[in-house]
Amino acid sequence: AKPRVFIPIFPGTASEYDLIRAFEKAGGRVETLVFRDLHPQEIRESIADISREIKRSQILVIPAGLSIGDELEKTGQMGTAILGAPQIQDAIKEHLEANDGLILGLGGGFETLLNLNLISDDSMDLILNPTGFHVSRIVETEILSNLSPWFMDAKVGDIHTIAVSSREGQLVLDQKTTMELNERGQIATQFVPEEDSPISGIEGLTSRDGRVLGRLGHPERLTSNVAVNVPHQNGYDIFKAGVSYYR
Repeated sequence: AKPRVFIPIFPGTASEYDLIRAFEKAGGRVETLVFRDLHPQEIRESIADISREIKRSQILVIPAGLSIGDELEKTGQMGTAILGAPQIQDAIKEHLEANDGLILGLGGGFETLLNLNLISDDSMDLILNPTGFHVSRIVETEILSNLSPWFMDAKVGDIHTIAVSSREGQLVLDQKTTMELNERGQIATQFVPEEDSPISGIEGLTSRDGRVLGRLGHPERLTSNVAVNVPHQNGYDIFKAGVSYYR
Protein backbone atom coordinates (compact mmCIF):
# COMPACT_ATOMS: atom_id res chain seq x y z
CA ALA A 1 0.00 0.00 0.00
CA LYS A 2 1.13 3.55 -0.69
CA PRO A 3 1.40 5.91 2.28
CA ARG A 4 -1.07 8.80 2.03
CA VAL A 5 0.54 12.24 1.79
CA PHE A 6 -1.72 15.24 2.46
CA ILE A 7 -0.82 18.73 1.21
CA PRO A 8 -3.22 21.55 2.21
CA ILE A 9 -3.15 24.50 -0.18
CA PHE A 10 -3.66 27.94 1.35
CA PRO A 11 -3.97 31.37 -0.31
CA GLY A 12 -0.47 32.11 -1.67
CA THR A 13 0.87 28.55 -1.38
CA ALA A 14 3.80 27.77 -3.69
CA SER A 15 5.65 24.62 -4.79
CA GLU A 16 2.68 22.30 -4.27
CA TYR A 17 3.10 20.86 -7.78
CA ASP A 18 6.78 20.17 -7.13
CA LEU A 19 5.88 18.47 -3.85
CA ILE A 20 3.20 16.34 -5.49
CA ARG A 21 5.68 15.22 -8.14
CA ALA A 22 8.41 14.48 -5.57
CA PHE A 23 6.20 12.38 -3.26
CA GLU A 24 4.55 10.49 -6.12
CA LYS A 25 7.99 9.69 -7.54
CA ALA A 26 8.96 8.38 -4.09
CA GLY A 27 5.93 6.07 -4.08
CA GLY A 28 3.44 8.05 -2.02
CA ARG A 29 -0.25 8.64 -2.73
CA VAL A 30 -0.76 12.40 -2.64
CA GLU A 31 -4.00 14.18 -1.75
CA THR A 32 -4.43 17.96 -1.88
CA LEU A 33 -7.17 20.25 -0.63
CA VAL A 34 -7.64 23.92 -1.43
CA PHE A 35 -8.64 26.04 1.58
CA ARG A 36 -11.75 28.02 0.60
CA ASP A 37 -12.36 31.35 2.33
CA LEU A 38 -14.89 33.25 0.23
CA HIS A 39 -17.64 32.86 2.85
CA PRO A 40 -17.63 31.93 6.57
CA GLN A 41 -19.37 28.64 5.79
CA GLU A 42 -16.61 27.72 3.34
CA ILE A 43 -13.99 28.41 6.02
CA ARG A 44 -15.80 26.13 8.47
CA GLU A 45 -16.11 23.42 5.83
CA SER A 46 -12.45 23.73 4.83
CA ILE A 47 -11.31 23.39 8.45
CA ALA A 48 -13.42 20.26 8.82
CA ASP A 49 -12.09 18.86 5.52
CA ILE A 50 -8.45 19.51 6.48
CA SER A 51 -8.98 17.83 9.86
CA ARG A 52 -10.47 14.77 8.18
CA GLU A 53 -7.65 14.50 5.63
CA ILE A 54 -4.96 14.79 8.32
CA LYS A 55 -6.54 11.88 10.21
CA ARG A 56 -6.60 9.78 7.03
CA SER A 57 -2.97 10.43 6.09
CA GLN A 58 0.44 9.21 7.18
CA ILE A 59 2.35 12.34 6.11
CA LEU A 60 1.26 15.98 6.46
CA VAL A 61 3.16 18.49 4.33
CA ILE A 62 3.04 22.26 4.85
CA PRO A 63 4.42 23.92 1.71
CA ALA A 64 5.94 27.36 1.35
CA GLY A 65 4.06 30.38 0.13
CA LEU A 66 3.36 34.10 0.39
CA SER A 67 0.12 36.03 0.48
CA ILE A 68 -0.14 39.74 -0.27
CA GLY A 69 3.62 40.09 -0.72
CA ASP A 70 4.68 38.75 2.66
CA GLU A 71 1.49 37.70 4.42
CA LEU A 72 0.68 39.64 7.57
CA GLU A 73 4.25 40.99 7.78
CA LYS A 74 5.91 37.53 7.99
CA THR A 75 5.86 34.26 6.09
CA GLY A 76 3.98 31.25 7.45
CA GLN A 77 1.23 33.32 9.09
CA MET A 78 -1.59 32.14 6.83
CA GLY A 79 -0.77 28.50 7.57
CA THR A 80 -0.44 29.30 11.27
CA ALA A 81 -3.87 30.93 11.41
CA ILE A 82 -5.57 28.04 9.63
CA LEU A 83 -3.74 25.08 11.18
CA GLY A 84 -4.05 26.73 14.60
CA ALA A 85 -7.82 26.13 14.58
CA PRO A 86 -8.74 23.87 17.55
CA GLN A 87 -10.31 21.21 15.33
CA ILE A 88 -7.18 20.95 13.20
CA GLN A 89 -4.92 21.03 16.26
CA ASP A 90 -6.78 18.01 17.63
CA ALA A 91 -6.30 16.21 14.30
CA ILE A 92 -2.55 17.00 14.28
CA LYS A 93 -2.22 15.73 17.85
CA GLU A 94 -3.93 12.47 16.89
CA HIS A 95 -1.77 12.28 13.75
CA LEU A 96 1.44 12.45 15.80
CA GLU A 97 0.51 10.67 19.02
CA ALA A 98 -1.88 7.95 17.89
CA ASN A 99 -1.14 7.38 14.21
CA ASP A 100 2.69 7.58 14.15
CA GLY A 101 2.44 10.29 11.50
CA LEU A 102 5.16 12.42 9.95
CA ILE A 103 5.06 16.17 9.27
CA LEU A 104 7.21 18.17 6.85
CA GLY A 105 7.34 21.97 6.55
CA LEU A 106 9.44 23.75 3.93
CA GLY A 107 10.25 27.47 3.68
CA GLY A 108 7.26 29.33 5.07
CA GLY A 109 5.89 25.96 6.16
CA PHE A 110 8.90 25.68 8.49
CA GLU A 111 7.89 28.96 10.13
CA THR A 112 4.35 27.64 10.53
CA LEU A 113 5.74 24.63 12.40
CA LEU A 114 7.72 26.95 14.68
CA ASN A 115 4.69 29.14 15.33
CA LEU A 116 2.57 26.11 16.28
CA ASN A 117 5.34 24.73 18.56
CA LEU A 118 5.36 21.48 16.61
CA ILE A 119 9.17 21.40 16.55
CA SER A 120 10.09 22.94 19.89
CA ASP A 121 8.70 25.08 22.69
CA ASP A 122 11.97 27.02 22.80
CA SER A 123 12.02 30.63 21.69
CA MET A 124 13.31 31.04 18.13
CA ASP A 125 12.41 33.05 15.08
CA LEU A 126 13.11 33.44 11.38
CA ILE A 127 14.40 36.88 10.42
CA LEU A 128 15.44 38.66 7.23
CA ASN A 129 18.54 37.58 5.37
CA PRO A 130 21.55 39.82 6.16
CA THR A 131 21.10 41.52 2.78
CA GLY A 132 17.47 42.32 3.54
CA PHE A 133 16.51 40.95 0.14
CA HIS A 134 15.07 37.75 -1.24
CA VAL A 135 17.78 35.16 -1.88
CA SER A 136 17.34 32.51 -4.58
CA ARG A 137 20.25 30.18 -5.24
CA ILE A 138 21.61 26.67 -4.78
CA VAL A 139 23.68 26.04 -1.65
CA GLU A 140 25.24 23.14 0.23
CA THR A 141 24.03 21.71 3.53
CA GLU A 142 25.69 19.33 5.98
CA ILE A 143 23.87 16.51 7.78
CA LEU A 144 24.37 16.93 11.54
CA SER A 145 21.92 14.28 12.75
CA ASN A 146 20.17 11.29 11.20
CA LEU A 147 17.99 10.39 14.19
CA SER A 148 14.87 11.53 12.32
CA PRO A 149 12.97 9.16 10.00
CA TRP A 150 13.31 11.90 7.40
CA PHE A 151 17.10 11.36 7.41
CA MET A 152 17.28 7.63 8.07
CA ASP A 153 19.12 7.06 4.77
CA ALA A 154 21.66 9.84 5.38
CA LYS A 155 25.06 9.76 7.06
CA VAL A 156 26.22 12.39 9.52
CA GLY A 157 28.75 14.63 7.82
CA ASP A 158 27.34 14.14 4.31
CA ILE A 159 27.15 17.27 2.16
CA HIS A 160 24.08 17.78 -0.02
CA THR A 161 22.93 20.53 -2.37
CA ILE A 162 19.58 22.25 -1.90
CA ALA A 163 17.71 25.18 -3.42
CA VAL A 164 16.88 28.17 -1.24
CA SER A 165 14.36 30.88 -2.05
CA SER A 166 13.46 33.17 0.81
CA ARG A 167 13.57 36.65 2.26
CA GLU A 168 13.53 35.30 5.81
CA GLY A 169 16.32 32.75 5.81
CA GLN A 170 18.07 33.22 9.15
CA LEU A 171 17.00 31.15 12.15
CA VAL A 172 17.70 33.03 15.39
CA LEU A 173 17.94 31.34 18.80
CA ASP A 174 20.11 31.73 21.88
CA GLN A 175 23.29 29.73 22.53
CA LYS A 176 21.78 27.63 25.33
CA THR A 177 18.86 26.54 23.15
CA THR A 178 21.21 25.77 20.27
CA MET A 179 23.36 23.53 22.49
CA GLU A 180 20.32 21.69 23.87
CA LEU A 181 18.86 21.11 20.41
CA ASN A 182 22.21 19.86 19.17
CA GLU A 183 22.63 17.47 22.11
CA ARG A 184 19.17 16.01 21.46
CA GLY A 185 19.95 15.57 17.75
CA GLN A 186 17.25 18.03 16.67
CA ILE A 187 19.54 20.11 14.47
CA ALA A 188 19.32 18.00 11.34
CA THR A 189 21.16 20.17 8.82
CA GLN A 190 23.18 23.35 8.61
CA PHE A 191 24.28 25.55 5.73
CA VAL A 192 27.87 25.02 4.64
CA PRO A 193 29.56 28.47 4.87
CA GLU A 194 30.34 30.01 1.50
CA GLU A 195 32.33 33.17 0.95
CA ASP A 196 29.75 34.84 -1.29
CA SER A 197 26.60 33.46 0.36
CA PRO A 198 24.44 35.63 2.65
CA ILE A 199 22.86 32.52 4.19
CA SER A 200 24.41 30.63 7.09
CA GLY A 201 23.53 28.74 10.26
CA ILE A 202 20.83 26.12 10.87
CA GLU A 203 18.92 24.91 7.82
CA GLY A 204 16.76 22.10 9.25
CA LEU A 205 15.27 21.25 12.65
CA THR A 206 13.27 18.28 13.87
CA SER A 207 11.02 17.64 16.85
CA ARG A 208 12.39 15.59 19.76
CA ASP A 209 11.07 12.34 18.29
CA GLY A 210 12.27 13.34 14.82
CA ARG A 211 8.90 12.90 13.10
CA VAL A 212 8.35 16.62 12.50
CA LEU A 213 10.90 18.26 10.17
CA GLY A 214 11.22 21.88 9.13
CA ARG A 215 13.67 23.04 6.47
CA LEU A 216 14.50 26.48 5.12
CA GLY A 217 15.51 25.03 1.76
CA HIS A 218 13.41 23.53 -1.02
CA PRO A 219 14.59 20.04 -1.99
CA GLU A 220 11.43 19.58 -4.05
CA ARG A 221 12.63 22.17 -6.57
CA LEU A 222 15.79 20.34 -7.63
CA THR A 223 14.38 18.11 -10.37
CA SER A 224 16.20 16.55 -13.30
CA ASN A 225 15.38 19.54 -15.51
CA VAL A 226 16.33 22.29 -13.05
CA ALA A 227 19.80 23.82 -12.55
CA VAL A 228 21.36 21.48 -15.10
CA ASN A 229 24.21 23.98 -15.42
CA VAL A 230 25.15 23.59 -11.74
CA PRO A 231 27.91 20.99 -11.37
CA HIS A 232 28.23 18.38 -8.62
CA GLN A 233 24.62 18.37 -7.49
CA ASN A 234 24.07 15.81 -4.76
CA GLY A 235 20.63 16.22 -3.25
CA TYR A 236 19.24 14.05 -0.47
CA ASP A 237 15.79 12.55 -1.10
CA ILE A 238 13.79 13.25 2.07
CA PHE A 239 10.61 12.34 0.19
CA LYS A 240 11.82 8.79 -0.42
CA ALA A 241 12.87 8.54 3.23
CA GLY A 242 9.47 9.72 4.45
CA VAL A 243 7.58 7.25 2.26
CA SER A 244 10.00 4.41 3.14
CA TYR A 245 9.27 4.93 6.84
CA TYR A 246 5.94 3.15 6.30
CA ARG A 247 7.31 0.23 4.31
